[in-house]
Amino acid sequence: MNATDGQPVPGAKIMLYDRGYVVKTGKWKRLVHARLTTDENGEAYFKNVDGNVLISTSNDKFTPAKDIYLSRTRYYERKDDKIKHQLFTDRSIYRPGQTVHASAISYIVKKGLDASVPGKSMELNFILRDTNWKQVAEQKATTDEYGTASVDFELPKEGQTGLYSISVNGTVTKYVRVEEYKRPTFEITFPKVNEKYNWGDTVVVKASAKTYAGIPVQGAKVAYQVTRRNQLWWWGAGSAGQLVKTDSCVTREDGTFDVEIPLEASLSGKDEADMSDFMRIARFFNFEVSAIVTDISGESHEGVMSLPLGTKPTILTVNLPKRIETDSLKTVTFAYRNASGMPISSRLKYRIDKGEWKDAEANAPVSIKEYASSSASSSLVWKSGVHQLEAICGQDTLQQKFTLFSMKDTHPVEPTTEWYYQTAKTFPRDGKPVYIQVGSSENGAHIVYSIIAGNKLLEKGAWELGDSIVTLPFTYKEEYASGIVLNYSFVKQGKCYTRMMSIARPLPEKKLNIAWKTFRNRLTPGQKEEWTLKITTPDGKPAKAQLMSVLYDKSLDQIAPHSWKMSFEEMRKSWWRVSKMVNSSGVKTKNSRLKISLLNWQTSLSMKRLALFQNIWHVLVSLRLHWLRKQV
Repeated sequence: MNATDGQPVPGAKIMLYDRGYVVKTGKWKRLVHARLTTDENGEAYFKNVDGNVLISTSNDKFTPAKDIYLSRTRYYERKDDKIKHQLFTDRSIYRPGQTVHASAISYIVKKGLDASVPGKSMELNFILRDTNWKQVAEQKATTDEYGTASVDFELPKEGQTGLYSISVNGTVTKYVRVEEYKRPTFEITFPKVNEKYNWGDTVVVKASAKTYAGIPVQGAKVAYQVTRRNQLWWWGAGSAGQLVKTDSCVTREDGTFDVEIPLEASLSGKDEADMSDFMRIARFFNFEVSAIVTDISGESHEGVMSLPLGTKPTILTVNLPKRIETDSLKTVTFAYRNASGMPISSRLKYRIDKGEWKDAEANAPVSIKEYASSSASSSLVWKSGVHQLEAICGQDTLQQKFTLFSMKDTHPVEPTTEWYYQTAKTFPRDGKPVYIQVGSSENGAHIVYSIIAGNKLLEKGAWELGDSIVTLPFTYKEEYASGIVLNYSFVKQGKCYTRMMSIARPLPEKKLNIAWKTFRNRLTPGQKEEWTLKITTPDGKPAKAQLMSVLYDKSLDQIAPHSWKMSFEEMRKSWWRVSKMVNSSGVKTKNSRLKISLLNWQTSLSMKRLALFQNIWHVLVSLRLHWLRKQV
């Protein structure tokens, strides 16, 4: 293509070559793969090669050579089904001699796109190994109709402590800690700071020390310090922090204590006259608090918090995209936040296109339909075009341009070399189309495009646009498999514009709704309690589901945090690598996370007769998994 106007160049000479080192001569030799000539459309075709491409015409022989990498796998899609396992334990830390309850979920990943439970039972082999990778125990278990299987391992009473592991069929491993630990009896918490603060202020935070049963830790000694550090992402993050304050106090009857955070802007070796320079340069800090609380028995724990602050104490933003369809603009939300990112309650004023100023509440949806003009049907609609939103909140101001347009527009409503828009990245389940717009306000835009589905080229060609838009409707077809990819590229004024737009296949709705039907979070020691959890499908019907939950001592999270996650990273969409002009760019369809199908109906699950002790226990719930017993 012509580097100035982007029009195709017929008769251009293309040489594809590589360079190889010749040992005998000690020189590099050019190895030519192909010599090609472009057709009337400025195109030439060749097989995948790696190396260099050199293009020349009778009038221009000085175009620099470019590297290309096209011989790598161009299309990838898993052809077979693969059995996967995920492993869960009831805790992350144990004492020697205690029992580890482990459950595994087995499922089949179908061609890398979807997942379901196996159609028949499978035998799983669980192996427990110690910190030296020596096998301690081995057990076999058979999966049920949901693909789950559970075993119990009793840890050696005299065994070596450290990091133990449990593996399933040699493909997945879960690590747990085995230690002679002392269970924490209380924790320290800091509240969120949801007020405005600035340099020179002293923020007083009321922290608390309480047992896991909610009992205040009274009369405990507190020693804390406040350190100002550069934020990690900012220049100078590696420099040492500056100690701002150290102090001590004693917890009150309700277990609370005050921490004073002076937001000082002082610099080491500088006086007050230099503070103007400090505030003039953009700076971002964290004021880090470390508080050590020691109760009357001598038990100590540390609590930490961080209070960010820059040379700008507040920020005002709005959730208004750069481009939006006219019938989609109903409300906007003005976010007014402090340096911690916490919302600040405040009133603000705003207007659109120099219109009348209106009042609104920050951090809440604001209806702006009154700015739309009336149509013949007397309904309020927006006009296509570029608009400007202005807002004022406190000392912060906001000015933001946005473009309103319609799928019926035939040309870009704003001057732009490249116009593109996509209504959705996934085909809807109801069979409605997804629209893609491509255009340019420039005259004589020669846009080369291709449409790919899987390993098939569905369509290719070129659009000749002059201040116009091409609107393409796509409705899902079986031949699209996992989805389609639209590639396009064009050149204007020495710049190459290239873009990939993908639409993934529609997926069935597999989301489940989980809600506690009965649940109480404050119980007395020894009390027996029944909790009921209701699981329904999106239409409110009882779901076919299997549930795994665990009840464990929350205080252990201070030593080894415990969590469950279901990961389907093995499921990947097909992808392409294509070359644009002389630039290469990766193209892949959007990866979607898929949920496992559920098999039998169950209205609710009751967890009965759980004897509670004088500490709070933490409940983890995950769909489709087995119940694991509590380990004290």
